[in-house]
Amino acid sequence: MYKKILVPLDGSKQSEGVLPLISMLAKSNQAEIVLLRVVEYPYTLYSNVYEDSALDPDLMKKIQDEKDSIYSEVEGYLEKVMAKLVSTGVEVTIEVCEGPIVESIFESTNRLQADLIALAMCSQSKCTRCIMGSIASRVLHESPVTVIMVRHQAIIPGAILEHYTPLQDRQTFA
Repeated sequence: MYKKILVPLDGSKQSEGVLPLISMLAKSNQAEIVLLRVVEYPYTLYSNVYEDSALDPDLMKKIQDEKDSIYSEVEGYLEKVMAKLVSTGVEVTIEVCEGPIVESIFESTNRLQADLIALAMCSQSKCTRCIMGSIASRVLHESPVTVIMVRHQAIIPGAILEHYTPLQDRQTFA
């Protein structure tokens, strides 16, 4: 039924809550899981760039070095998540891109020819009564493919959960 499942993650435990369910679905469909992280750089990265200094090579190098560092951390996070999923016998790849989150999710969906997007309803929100985050809502309403949303960590049989536990020591990125 499904051949490629795109799973956008933001680095939070909540966003990883969809993984046990998707792992089981991928196994039953012999589907590939693509873990996606859209990098949004903190505004402070660019706050020192003014019209006159935009061509300063030292400043531009510093900005590129900071972007590379953030990108490497994000890639490392996805590799750790991928290793946990691969240990359950699922085919997994990772994808990192830059840009507006929802548009990047849809661009990746089209480019990778994913036929399912799976994500958590709320991720980094501190709101305990959150019904659905703004990104999840836009993905649900605008998606070109089927979307599966999980409110909290999916309730999956113990045999699946014993192979996957969310990563603990993590840093979230703005």
